[in-house]
Amino acid sequence: ESFSPAEFNYPAETAKEPAQMRWQTLDGIDNIPSDTVATYNLSGEELVAYRDSKGTVVVLDAFCPHHGAHLGHDARVEADCIRCPFHHFYFNAEGKCRANNPEKKSGFIKHISTKPRQTRTLGNTVEVLV
Repeated sequence: ESFSPAEFNYPAETAKEPAQMRWQTLDGIDNIPSDTVATYNLSGEELVAYRDSKGTVVVLDAFCPHHGAHLGHDARVEADCIRCPFHHFYFNAEGKCRANNPEKKSGFIKHISTKPRQTRTLGNTVEVLV
């Protein structure tokens, strides 16, 4: 299975004004894994989610900005980062690319960063601003 087909086109970004954005239910907090990645589609937007070592829910855009691999297919969570299944780049909770070293503290690859999503927890329910 290919994660980045030759004819892949990055999904069109639909910039929304803040007034157009809404909180939507993502999932129950217990359904969001800490060791793997869950995939969601909210309002036509592909998202991935996981919980870091502190239990904080992390939600990012689902497509790797490097070559478009879907981060929800065979991605791993390591050192509180999501590892892209295609070229093994790591993305932290802020969406910054740590290249192939999840422990890297500086020197992020700025042009290969993904978009983190704002979340909130209401009781046992996680919501995302989309």
